[in-house]
Parts: sequence; structure tokens; C-alpha cells
Amino acid sequence: MPKPTIFNWAKNPDGSTGFVPDMHYKRDALVKCDATGSAAVVIHRSVFERINAKTPGRWYTQIQNPDTGLIFSEDLSFCLRCAEHEIPIHVDTSIKTTHLKPVWLSQWHHEMALAAAEAERAADRA
Repeated sequence: MPKPTIFNWAKNPDGSTGFVPDMHYKRDALVKCDATGSAAVVIHRSVFERINAKTPGRWYTQIQNPDTGLIFSEDLSFCLRCAEHEIPIHVDTSIKTTHLKPVWLSQWHHEMALAAAEAERAADRA
């Protein structure tokens, strides 16, 4: 299922913590989140300077999740470093773009997958 790259930090049912995609983010708005991908971003130079003061040149070096042992992507690791410095992250959902994973994915694909999943749940309840 296509998932947006708008993530929030949450506790999982198994008790571990990690990033969870915001499947129902607000459309056409500036949305605060805990992490996002770095495919098309605007980052002020001062962000790099603040992070550089603690971990020089390691803005995108991957971080391991202590709860699960899994390695965060470079993008999510950067966002974790922003959180350490209380640097907020926002996504402007009015800007439409796509991203190439094995296929091109867009907001339309995400919305169609959500509708299909809801239709499946409704059919199961019937």
C-alpha cells in the first residue's frame, strides 16, 4: 500500500517505538510532523550548523533504533537529529509531487489505496 512520507513518532503494539506514516494527513496545508523524506526539501543553513556543532558532518549518517535494532534511513536519521536540537519539521501538502520506488507513487495512488482498503473493510463487515 502506498504510504505518505509524513511520519510521527509512536509506540507500536509490541511496545517498541518508531516512525509511523500519517495515513490521514491534512491536505493542502502546512503539516507539522516528526519526520519526512528528503526528496524535495528546503532546509535553512542554520539547521546544518546546529547539528554540525554536535556531530560534525554527520547530518545524514544512519542511526539505529535502540528498541528494534533496525537502522533508520538517512532521511529519518536526519529528522531524528533535528528533533535532538528541537528543530521542527513541516510538510507543505499543497505541493504535489511523486516519488519513484519500484513504481511512481503520488497522493492519488495513496488515496486510491486508502479507498480500496476501506471498501475491503466495509465488505468484511457486511
